[in-house]
Amino acid sequence: MTDYNDMASADAMNKPKIAYKSYVLILSFVLTFSFISNAASKPENTEISVKVSETPLGPEVEASAKVAFTPLMFIELVKNAKHDCSWIAKCESVNILEGEDSNFQLIRTEIKAPWPFNNRDMVVYSMLEYNEATKHLSIQLTQAENAELESHLVSSDDIKGIVRMTNVKAKWEMQALGNQQFLLEYRGVASPNGNIPDWIARRFVRQSTEETFENVIAHFAKMHPQ
Repeated sequence: MTDYNDMASADAMNKPKIAYKSYVLILSFVLTFSFISNAASKPENTEISVKVSETPLGPEVEASAKVAFTPLMFIELVKNAKHDCSWIAKCESVNILEGEDSNFQLIRTEIKAPWPFNNRDMVVYSMLEYNEATKHLSIQLTQAENAELESHLVSSDDIKGIVRMTNVKAKWEMQALGNQQFLLEYRGVASPNGNIPDWIARRFVRQSTEETFENVIAHFAKMHPQ
């Protein structure tokens, strides 16, 4: 016969495993529901293409959309991000560390990560190039060098509890299509680091990129209604 105390002891040993599994299931449900809820708010008649692929450095996203605003209008929005970065999905803050009035800047951006993960930040060089004759815009973002990382906020209280993303490489591009339309494109990759599972990182990148495009389009639609 099985002793009652042995059964109770075995049950107690299994409880942590059951609790852990329950936590994982609940966490997965909450995160998935959050992504679905955000995706459900997509505006009508918004044609945005988003593709995410896995790379050794982390998830890489490619996105594009036909837009009616001009590159100069987009440049103004980008340069004002230090005051208002709400058009960037999950953006907490944008700080220009060097090159305040230049097209070549050193920038720190903090991104809000989904609960229960820590926020992320990145320090990148931003190179903006615009050709007025062809109406072609390029904004190249590349990971800052170690010397720059060490001299800017690495030991500051401002980044306690924040996980720094690495291997950051991204590019915004705009080119004229004719009929007062432009093609807005974005391509980026980064290592999220920390303990975010790959599937959550991919979903987060996809949803955040699509939301950013929606925010940009909505911003200019309000400014210049058809």
